[in-house]
Amino acid sequence: MKDGFKNSHEKSGMSLPPSILKRIETINLIDLSTEADNLTSLMPFCLYDPCAELGSVLAYSYKMGYLKTVEAKACSFNLMKMDFWLSNPMIVRQIMEIWASLYEVEKKILKYINNPENSQERENFINYSKTLVHGTRYFTEIKFGDPNFPKARNILTAIGKLDKGFPEKKIKRNYDILCEMCHPNFPFISLMVNLDIQSKAFGENLQQTYFNFINLQLDLLESSIKGIKTCLYNIFELCNKKIDPENNRDKRLTKFEELFYDYSEDLLKGDPIKLFSIRADAVNESGRIGISIDIGKLPIDNEFHRNVSQQLAQPVKFAIDSLSYDTKLAISSKINKFQKNKPIPIFSIDVFLVMDDDGKSLWYTSAFIDKWASKFEDIVQNALYAREKCLEIICSIDFS
Repeated sequence: MKDGFKNSHEKSGMSLPPSILKRIETINLIDLSTEADNLTSLMPFCLYDPCAELGSVLAYSYKMGYLKTVEAKACSFNLMKMDFWLSNPMIVRQIMEIWASLYEVEKKILKYINNPENSQERENFINYSKTLVHGTRYFTEIKFGDPNFPKARNILTAIGKLDKGFPEKKIKRNYDILCEMCHPNFPFISLMVNLDIQSKAFGENLQQTYFNFINLQLDLLESSIKGIKTCLYNIFELCNKKIDPENNRDKRLTKFEELFYDYSEDLLKGDPIKLFSIRADAVNESGRIGISIDIGKLPIDNEFHRNVSQQLAQPVKFAIDSLSYDTKLAISSKINKFQKNKPIPIFSIDVFLVMDDDGKSLWYTSAFIDKWASKFEDIVQNALYAREKCLEIICSIDFS
């Protein structure tokens, strides 16, 4: 990786010093996958009370703190590799905004769980969660489908809170500098553009100024990613304390023989039995565009089966929530062509049980994607993701 950066800058007549190359490598190695896995482990518990109100903030934290940050970091890395230091501040600013948003989320969760008996705090938290997940300026202007989305939160509010939380980092000042770099304002950018890279005619002061310019970006990039990592950890710890998975997990497991008693003959024949079926539908209720999860009605009707079905519904719901804006827009257009409140199938995940020749029970899953939906690559990929996660959930459950 170091050679890639070195060659890029040598072509422009300049090599970055080893200290900067090492910093870039160090930042690129910051990993958020552990924090992301921790968040997703809590999501199944947020399908029902008393933890349902935490589902929105967990989903938001995962999407922004992990998915969006990982993509933004990769973009920044590629820009740096190509020596596009004038464009890189836009990505750094985006990552700093994600840090500020997650810091605000962390503080909101802390305030909420520290006041468990305060009904007003609970209502405030629920309203905040709705604004966090559904808030936008775009929809409120064009009245698209009359979704009645709340107005988006102002990122400057979150930046201000982050600045107060870390006064030594001068968050607000550095954020303003990043904005200045992003905007087409002449005085600051001209200083960098006027460096004659091609001629290799660098004055000592100009060259140092250029390196300072790069180091400032790296400072803010590194502190923001590390800040996001810390926030994701803290959000997990707070939610984990509130949810208390061990005490909320259903410990009254049904015996394997009892659970599948009605299917004993079919299992002995080796025929697969479909025990769980989760369907993702698009619906339009009262002008609101949303997604419904339909848990298939199967012959097994007991508390254990329902709890497992609820767990399986979580990755399906998450897969739908993660679809791109363009895909959701296409889904919305299709909804408008159909009868109001009539579900439109997108994909379904089925879970099967089959008895192997050696007497062992085997689980497997299948994903059925409706023909119209299969044209969208992200629907296909997210459906496969949901299928994989459903299989992981089933394989982790103790049926004995």
